[in-house]
Amino acid sequence: MDNNLAAKEQLARQALANALVTGQFKESILLFIEHHLEEIEVEYWQEFFGTNKPSAEQIIAKLEVEDRSYLEDEELDEDEIEYYDNHLDFNLPDDVSQYVLCVKFKDGQVHDISMES
Repeated sequence: MDNNLAAKEQLARQALANALVTGQFKESILLFIEHHLEEIEVEYWQEFFGTNKPSAEQIIAKLEVEDRSYLEDEELDEDEIEYYDNHLDFNLPDDVSQYVLCVKFKDGQVHDISMES
């Protein structure tokens, strides 16, 4: 597995935040946010964000990287290793949704951001 997970997470978080300003990948991020604001009860937003309708920036800041600790115990083939080395999934706190923002890397740089389930 990739030993640079922390560095990739930092790069991915920066790309997520920048996307709201630069526009690249903004549509996917806004789709993720708008979907969840419509589908999730106000109580959730109050509990985790302190407001009924957090801003896109607030939501991006609180996204959590999907836990991969279970992967350390599994034997992965080369394709699986390559997949996990080049993808980071971000979800809302408390695993409230099946949807994630998937940040894909190519040659060590963010290549794409998409909403996936």
